[in-house]
Amino acid sequence: MSWFTAGVDALTRTEADVLGLVDNGLSNREIAATLSISVGTVKCHLHRVYEKLQVRNRMQATHKAREHQIFGTSART
Repeated sequence: MSWFTAGVDALTRTEADVLGLVDNGLSNREIAATLSISVGTVKCHLHRVYEKLQVRNRMQATHKAREHQIFGTSART
């Protein structure tokens, strides 16, 4: 998945799914229930997403993801 500049790791499928659910307005608790994972795991995925996208929060992450069209079809429900 080469959606971003060289030297930046691509998002995993789960990270992209979590980010897509964030974009849909779900809370961490709702994302955890949807993906059958713990809230702590959601937070870990989001932390890695923020690092990979070089952003600081959910709003910046979804904005950058839209700019680079990285939402997969599985993430946009």
